Amino acid sequence: MTQSTHRTPARFDAVVFDLLTALLNSWTLWNAVAGSEAAGLRWRRKYLDLTYGAGAYRPYERIIAEAARLRR
Repeated sequence: MTQSTHRTPARFDAVVFDLLTALLNSWTLWNAVAGSEAAGLRWRRKYLDLTYGAGAYRPYERIIAEAARLRR
């Protein structure tokens, strides 16, 4: 005779993950759009500077565009 275990399903209010590295290879994409690995890295660094210093909410697309203009 085997003993079965009754499990109550876990309940979650939310699941959080990083889309840009969890589901997408975003570094390769940034490099391709920027034209080179070095340009992609400069763009990501500027994007991160802007993101961490953004203060109040700013749309993601706006920060990406601003980083593209300022990466040089």
